[in-house]
Amino acid sequence: MTGDRVIYFLPFYRAPTINTQAMIRSWGILSRLTVVIAALLTSRAQTTPSREPSKTDYSQEAAIIELLSTKLAFENDGKFRREQTSRVRVQTDAGVQHWGLLSFPFQSSTQAVEIEYVRVQKSDGTTVITPPDNVQDLDSEITRSAPFYSDLREKHVAVKGLGKGDTVEYKVQWHSTKPLIPGQFWFSYNFHHDGIVLEERLEIGVPVERAVKVKGPQATQTVKTESGSRIYSWTYSKLDSAKEPAHEQQRESEAARGHLPAPEVQITSFQKWDEVGRWYWGLQKDRIEPTVAIRVKAAELTKGLTDEDAKLRALYSFVSTQYRYIGIAFGIGRYQPHAADDVLTNNYGDCKDKHTLLAALLQSSGITLYPALISSSMALDKDIPSPAQFDHVIGYLPRGKGKQAVWLDTTVEVAPFGYLVPRLRNKPTLVMSSDNGMELVDTPADPLFQNTEAFHINAKLNEDGTLEAKIEDTTRGDSEVLLRAAFRQVAQPEWKDLVQRISYAMGYAGTVSDINASKPETVSEPFHFTYSYNRKDYPDWKTDQRIVIPSVPFFLPPVRDDASYPVWLGSPFDATSDSKVELPAGYRPDVPPNVDLKYDFAEYHASYSADGGAVVAKRHLITKMHEIPMAEFDDYRSFVKNLQNDVNRYMQTSSLKASRVASPSLAAAQFLRDLRELPDSSSSEANRLESEGRNAISKQDMAGAVSPLQKAVSADPKFARAWVFLGMMLFAQKETDSAIDAFQKAIQAQPSQASIPKALGYSLMAESHFKEAVPVWQDYIKANPEDADGPGNLGRCFAKLNRHLQAATAFEAAVKLKGDRPDLQMGLASEYLEGGEVQKAADAFQKIAEMDSQGIYLNDVAYKMAKADLRLPTALEYSRRAVHGVEEESQKIALSNLKVEDARSIFRLAAYWDTLGWVYERMSNLEPAEQYLRASWKLTQDGTVAGHLCHLYKRTHKIALAIEMCRLAVYRIPMSEGLPLSEYAGEMEAAQENLKNLAGSATQTKNPDASDLVIRERTFKLPRFLPGTESAEFFILLASDGKSKSFRVDDVKFISGSAKMKLQGKQLRGIDFGVPAPSEVPAHFVRRGILGCYEYSGCAFVLLDPATVRSVN
Repeated sequence: MTGDRVIYFLPFYRAPTINTQAMIRSWGILSRLTVVIAALLTSRAQTTPSREPSKTDYSQEAAIIELLSTKLAFENDGKFRREQTSRVRVQTDAGVQHWGLLSFPFQSSTQAVEIEYVRVQKSDGTTVITPPDNVQDLDSEITRSAPFYSDLREKHVAVKGLGKGDTVEYKVQWHSTKPLIPGQFWFSYNFHHDGIVLEERLEIGVPVERAVKVKGPQATQTVKTESGSRIYSWTYSKLDSAKEPAHEQQRESEAARGHLPAPEVQITSFQKWDEVGRWYWGLQKDRIEPTVAIRVKAAELTKGLTDEDAKLRALYSFVSTQYRYIGIAFGIGRYQPHAADDVLTNNYGDCKDKHTLLAALLQSSGITLYPALISSSMALDKDIPSPAQFDHVIGYLPRGKGKQAVWLDTTVEVAPFGYLVPRLRNKPTLVMSSDNGMELVDTPADPLFQNTEAFHINAKLNEDGTLEAKIEDTTRGDSEVLLRAAFRQVAQPEWKDLVQRISYAMGYAGTVSDINASKPETVSEPFHFTYSYNRKDYPDWKTDQRIVIPSVPFFLPPVRDDASYPVWLGSPFDATSDSKVELPAGYRPDVPPNVDLKYDFAEYHASYSADGGAVVAKRHLITKMHEIPMAEFDDYRSFVKNLQNDVNRYMQTSSLKASRVASPSLAAAQFLRDLRELPDSSSSEANRLESEGRNAISKQDMAGAVSPLQKAVSADPKFARAWVFLGMMLFAQKETDSAIDAFQKAIQAQPSQASIPKALGYSLMAESHFKEAVPVWQDYIKANPEDADGPGNLGRCFAKLNRHLQAATAFEAAVKLKGDRPDLQMGLASEYLEGGEVQKAADAFQKIAEMDSQGIYLNDVAYKMAKADLRLPTALEYSRRAVHGVEEESQKIALSNLKVEDARSIFRLAAYWDTLGWVYERMSNLEPAEQYLRASWKLTQDGTVAGHLCHLYKRTHKIALAIEMCRLAVYRIPMSEGLPLSEYAGEMEAAQENLKNLAGSATQTKNPDASDLVIRERTFKLPRFLPGTESAEFFILLASDGKSKSFRVDDVKFISGSAKMKLQGKQLRGIDFGVPAPSEVPAHFVRRGILGCYEYSGCAFVLLDPATVRSVN
């Protein structure tokens, strides 16, 4: 016995693939179902053998086949005799396990098998004979699962005394007790291609006068005449156990398509295909004759139907969905189908039976369906007319003039009318229409309808990173059949587990619920299912506020570097993926650019847009060819990479922040991430080194990333992506000249990639090299005149260099290209102000307010207008809108579900209140000005706010308070959260000037009085309530109701510390923190502090500086 090939060997046919209806597609959306369907339909495991040290060193092999000899002799009446002799040297425990139990199959109704000997030649020279008691006669697995259809049995032999270093030998003989077809015989054989085979011999004898058709390897074939027989012989050896990866991938592709090569050796006594057809027609023609029961059933199923097509579909649906398929290949056990009446009663059948029942029902309705023999695994060799080339039966229905013929396969059970699985497409079939009507007819290359898939996901992302979504999937064609089969195979209560596995296979790590699906048996319409999806901690949201827009995976098969055959895509496919993700309040998407890829083999289009605070993505993949020719491999690789880069790209978001000016940093960060999509190197070593460098970057080891990136560009000097990341790291190391040189090398390697000079410009700006960035952006504008980022960033550089006229001109050009971008309008308005063009600035600010539906820029617009005393009533309107928005949003904050973002939102509330107070101050409405400015100061003790209060108190002649706030401003301005460097000097200068005028001199920034005052304002003494020393940290939620004049403690939450103090949170509820409530709109904010009792100083609660609060633990 020589492994799996011998286990499934029968002497009158080539071993078929048992699972003939495994609907495997080699690419596309179906890839996500592979794991799920494989788990449902098969339990076979695949292993990859390790390579041996050299072609002549077999010491690492589990076993070596030293001899495998098969002799077969046919007689004219169709009987045969077969003898197999084998000698195998076993070298490892794995080899002992594999060869320690031998299995010899036979068909009990037509064959007998005799085991002449099984023995072990021990390494010490002794021989151990396996006794007859070690032989068991058992049903095969096929027979156990379908005893009504198969009589295949196996003789199992437990080899006695086999150990490492021994040689097992056996000799087995089969003979037929009666021919399968009187007067005919056929046989096919494949040589042993796994492991090491020193010698394999095949010998087939036929009567000398008998005409046969033979095919085999001509290089080793010999023919001789001996004792009335003509004997064909072949020899074979395999001295290298290693498999060629490219060959293996090609074979996998051929297997998925059902186009494996024909067997290496074939012989048949049939001379023409007509003879094979007449033989099977004779077996089945009587079985399809309608009985009374068949006619009654047909009439019942077609009642009220007058259209032939409607009758066809009704009867097909009945047999396909209501009759269980027994997955036994054509040729296992028997060739003749059961009578249609028996199949009707049984409610199940194999491919022959289900075809017979459908043909009988259709015949009762006046429609003739012809049987067609086909192979689901191999390409047909038309030169060898043999039943061994078929393993399946389907139906063929020629139609009238102008109508397409219909092929019907009821074994899939849940396939649409006229559907053939991929393994049955574009293949010759033997169609039988009468006793003499036989012909080879090709099945269609594609289904009657186009393969389609429509995937929809409507999602909402919460600020804590939880994604809630509703997903819909509608499929027609290959994906549909797989999904129907999967849903039908499990009970409805288990659908959740099924969809969970499908979701995992698609790359979705969250959980599913609320499953709804079409009835799997309703094959007249596309399959549709929906489910809810929940994903905690959606990747990269908490850390970077960026997401990958969820989508169907759009998998396409890769091309091996050593591929020497076309890449199979399968039938054309049209897939759409529509996604909508609503971002958390206060965020807006930085919409990715659209993508359009078009080749003769496929198209991919993606469009992106913003819908308020949501991103909408529409993606569309169309394949147009069945396979990719080798001449187009480069285009195909580029297509696949660009498609996957788009599907997997990160989309950055922008959030409402307290910053006074718009910054290009977020757009720059997003763009630099896009650079990861630059092409890989053709050198695997360069790719490995670059990956090592990027891994170091992900660990924040910037210095450690430089060395592998330098090695990567040495391995491939044209590796643009590695040059870019090297340049970024050199900038981080302040090696500016080397960094610029690295970027220039990247540009030289990929001169058409606009992203590289754009990244250089961003990197220079990030390092404040604005002068050096100017020519980079100027060159970029020349090469990419339609990209508004070019003049926009040039304008920012000129602004930083105080070249305001040139900055305004640049921003005008940017706004002309992209007038709906508030950040560009903000830059333009600011530069108009700097240049003294007040009216133009006012108009630009108004445009920002009109387009800024989410209020992201309103606060900044109001602040800039107030500083310039520009249209103050309008600035007041903008500021109040912004303040009310942030106050209403703050009402969602709760300690029971506290997030870091909630604790940090205090800065935004304080900044907006400061703006509104400052607008009131500029309008000389000083009472509300003081209320808002004082409230803002109490929240964050920001130095800029202190400066504004100093100015206000100076105006109202509250000199002591003015001096105090000026000193606090000088002390706290360097610590101001989010204060741009461009504003730092002006704010500090104003505070020092005011202090000098008020007090006679400017206090040092490290004034101890100011420092103590800051701490005293955050310290609240309490009566002693615990003895000794105890402390703990708490969060407090302060809330206003829109009516009272101050905030009160609304909730308290223990964080960590003393167990005794944990019970004392109630002490905090009575504290008056002295925070004014200036607005009629209720608001919430959170503070963190330490509640402590100390032996000598008593008890107090001390608020922490909000800038130090980085977690909620």
